[in-house]
Amino acid sequence: MTNRIKIQVLRATSANRTSYTPAEGEWVLETDTGNLYMGDGTTAGGLLKFAPNGNVNSAANIGAGGVGVYKEIVGGEIRFKNINAGSSKVSVTADVANDEIDIDIVEGNINYNNLSNLPTLGTAADNDETDFATAAQGTLADSALQSGDNVSELTNDANYITSAQAPVQSVNGDTGTVVLDADDISDASTTNKFATQAQLDQITTNQNNITDLQNDKLDKVLSVNTQTGNYTIQASDSGAKVLMNNSSTATVTLPNGLDTGFQVAVSRIGSGIVTVSASGTLNSQGTQLDLQHTGFVATHLGSNVWLVEGRLV
Repeated sequence: MTNRIKIQVLRATSANRTSYTPAEGEWVLETDTGNLYMGDGTTAGGLLKFAPNGNVNSAANIGAGGVGVYKEIVGGEIRFKNINAGSSKVSVTADVANDEIDIDIVEGNINYNNLSNLPTLGTAADNDETDFATAAQGTLADSALQSGDNVSELTNDANYITSAQAPVQSVNGDTGTVVLDADDISDASTTNKFATQAQLDQITTNQNNITDLQNDKLDKVLSVNTQTGNYTIQASDSGAKVLMNNSSTATVTLPNGLDTGFQVAVSRIGSGIVTVSASGTLNSQGTQLDLQHTGFVATHLGSNVWLVEGRLV
């Protein structure tokens, strides 16, 4: 080759590269890492465009709230944060067999006396209790009940009965009468009264409802949908993991019409290449999972526009 043109780029070590701001389109090679940067005229050291020993760290958590799970990409390795129980009231278990993370409430460690904002029981028009104090106080406020309502009547200077002052001995389910310690009953003619059986049952129901709501919110695991050939993402795949276990080339299609914010994770576990396509607009850096045990996350941005993030070529 007699007619050769030699092109050289700026060279610097990673330690001193950022001391120079390359012009727009000017290349800088890090001699100790092999990383290649392109100048934009304003960024010191230029912008990373090629890293032979690892991917560019361009992935990120999305969404305005919550705590992100993704941490970083280092040397081609995608790193995630651990999921940790913040207190003894919650347990986090790795369900290896089902590829799941199980988050549960440890009911035995919950202090129900710390619960607040319990609902009002009844109204004055119903001749029921009109106010229910905090569980930590364990009290019932003054009642609109009258002497004919067939409940035990008590006196208390503070106009309410604490759980320490009036421990329940027994309850008559037919009449609603509550029997208390004899030392706590001072005057049967006063208007300060304890709760009926129906009201005590309502308290128990409220506590059970609170526990059920907590369990419904926290006991969520990632569902898995395994496919062996071409597959079109379904509405039921929202928040799920789709495993492509195909032995030959297969296509995952992102359809139109799904909810804005719909998100699904897709992983290739089979030997065949997986290609992603969209019925609408596809925004991604590539379209194929060319390596086994790689994946991507697809998010519907609305108006049939999809954002696909992951190791795609």
